Amino acid sequence: MPSSPDARSLGPVAAIPAHELVLAQLRRSIHLGHFGAGDKLPPERELAKLLGVSRSTLYGRLEAAGRGGAKLAPPDPGEGRG
Repeated sequence: MPSSPDARSLGPVAAIPAHELVLAQLRRSIHLGHFGAGDKLPPERELAKLLGVSRSTLYGRLEAAGRGGAKLAPPDPGEGRG
């Protein structure tokens, strides 16, 4: 059975790593004015919960962003613990 022209142009869907989505969401929030220069991010535990990722994914992304020159300050790891 011949394939339609549209079916031939389809390929596997690329999965976007969670840490890239985290950075994209943070950048979007900054762009929308939810965070300004010098603002603190929510505590690590809260931010991870809001983003639906583990704290290690969140922390790894913030660390990598900092090494890449981003000016995002990671949340205080002591905040929000209880």
